[in-house]
Amino acid sequence: MLITNSSLDRALGTWYPLAGKLANLFGTPRAALGASGPTAATITTFGGADAVSVAHGFTATGLADSTHRLVVADLLPVHQYRVTSGIYTTGGFSGSHSDFLFAEVYQLISGFLFGLAR
Repeated sequence: MLITNSSLDRALGTWYPLAGKLANLFGTPRAALGASGPTAATITTFGGADAVSVAHGFTATGLADSTHRLVVADLLPVHQYRVTSGIYTTGGFSGSHSDFLFAEVYQLISGFLFGLAR
């Protein structure tokens, strides 16, 4: 399973928890998977996880050393690069939530699907 997350994703990191508070005034809202990543229990269930940092220029070979069925990919480095370089703005209300149509993400998915088939 491939899970991506980014702290620049304001839709999941900021607005999802606020919506959860409004929907459930007496409970504790859960963090969004795309903002916080999987829980320790989920990682244990999968027998561990490989953490991958997706930076500018990332290629599918960045997954070559992965050994687990669960891969958690942090998109923050490439999102930050794209904002700093003026390629993508901060995304307004949702942050980098919709910023995923670029080469590094395609490389990540290709490496996961074709390089990690188990």
